[in-house]
Amino acid sequence: MTDLSSDTHFSRPFAIRLLLARPRLFSSIAIGIATALLLPDSVAQQAVTRAIIGWNVGAILYLVLAMKMMFIFPGPSPSGCCWPDPGCSPASP
Repeated sequence: MTDLSSDTHFSRPFAIRLLLARPRLFSSIAIGIATALLLPDSVAQQAVTRAIIGWNVGAILYLVLAMKMMFIFPGPSPSGCCWPDPGCSPASP
């Protein structure tokens, strides 16, 4: 039986693996929270308004980043692998 503790996949803590697996999601969440916290009072005076604006900024940023990824990498690469799947291996002929 294989020892999983020596595997590089399990060498990092779960939270770090989660952050590295979904960089667009977590960067969008961070930007949305920063927007809500740093919004000036002249734009939004109530906390609910700030939260909604921060939510919208984060959601729009996530959609833009997802669309960018879809259009930059529209299909399989010449080797037959679909990016960004790290476990993908080209089909053998």
